[in-house]
Amino acid sequence: MHNFLKSWALYFGIMVFCFSTSWADGLALIKNPKEALELRLALIAGESKEIKLSSFIFKNDEVGKLVLEELILAAERGVVVKLLIDGHGSKEVLSKKHAFLLKKLSDLGGGIKVFHPTGIGNVMMNPLHLPRRLHDKILVGSSEMIIGDRNQAVEYFGLSSSEEKNMVSTEVFVGDDLTVKKSKKYFDYVWQSNHVEEAALPFSPKEGPPSMGRKDIDRSDQLALLNSKRQDLKPGEVRFVHDRLDKFLLGKDSKMGADKNNFSEMIRLINKANHTVEIVNSYVILEPSVKNALENAAQRGVDVEILTNSTRTSDVPLIAKAFSTQVGSLRRAGIRVMEFSGNDSLHSKVIVVDSKEAYVGSFNLDPRSARLNTETGIVFTSDKVVFDLQVHLEKTRKASIPWRTQSQKLGAKCRALLFKAIALPIIRNQL
Repeated sequence: MHNFLKSWALYFGIMVFCFSTSWADGLALIKNPKEALELRLALIAGESKEIKLSSFIFKNDEVGKLVLEELILAAERGVVVKLLIDGHGSKEVLSKKHAFLLKKLSDLGGGIKVFHPTGIGNVMMNPLHLPRRLHDKILVGSSEMIIGDRNQAVEYFGLSSSEEKNMVSTEVFVGDDLTVKKSKKYFDYVWQSNHVEEAALPFSPKEGPPSMGRKDIDRSDQLALLNSKRQDLKPGEVRFVHDRLDKFLLGKDSKMGADKNNFSEMIRLINKANHTVEIVNSYVILEPSVKNALENAAQRGVDVEILTNSTRTSDVPLIAKAFSTQVGSLRRAGIRVMEFSGNDSLHSKVIVVDSKEAYVGSFNLDPRSARLNTETGIVFTSDKVVFDLQVHLEKTRKASIPWRTQSQKLGAKCRALLFKAIALPIIRNQL
């Protein structure tokens, strides 16, 4: 009888542990743009009681409308919806011409806030806010989140049909309970700060009613997709990292001050490397501390590679031009510099160290991300997910070549020296 009771007690203990532990625990790489869009919509359509979405760019295109329509359907089901967008990057969807869906979401009780609005009154009252943008890119449900570099626009999901390039991106689906909780806490921190305002939506937007084609979608299929992705979650240690809102202001922030942020994590990862540092980043102008850390790593015998956009593939060629002034010294330090040469534009922000630990997020290796923008990301160790990430990055590497140094005539060399002497310091200090 005693053994029988012991067996049942053990069985009961196991069952309690299983049901009290999040079964969707871990993380998984999002495989491609199609999955990224479908999973994004499925997470919104899922069982979450609250949806929080933060994005730098939110366009009024096919993807923007799909996401907004899914948010509207969620609000109609009674889900608490909070949308946080940047005043500059998302100004199109905030305009009177395109604000119908935002107005409908607001009318259903959805919260919509704008980070540093760019109206003339806002700029005059807070001129220092203009260059300081919300660059976060997170979608958080009750128990899962999507994090990476994708904005809400067609080009980030391989759907651009115009002359605009599609973006090569990297995102991760996270089911780690503590990471999701920390991302919610950070979202609320921004949401409640004095850097955001309620969206000033027009009373009667010009655009007519949308098709609401999402109503034709079988929600059970979306839930099945979400559950399938949960089965893909792999174990690993995950940490959510973010920047302080006052990093560009004087004084200290007692509410959400953290010693670790995206920039410090980059330095930490580089400094701890023993064998390899793989950097894939869309916009690179290395801060002195990052450049020194990379050069020191190379001197230790670490194999260091930087892969970024060329002036041809970048949607901001000025950044690639500025980085070109640093390539020579990096190469002399033994660092391999590659330029993306595919038909699209690189937008990923990734670093992998020793094939063991990785960062994926919104942080560019440039002064704007280091000094001005809000940024979010995750740092994780997971053999399986890091392997998947490296396979994903290999596709980008295959579409890359060693950074090309072009022969320059005297006039071009003079212009390059002038650019390095004048423009580069301005970019570093003002972007």
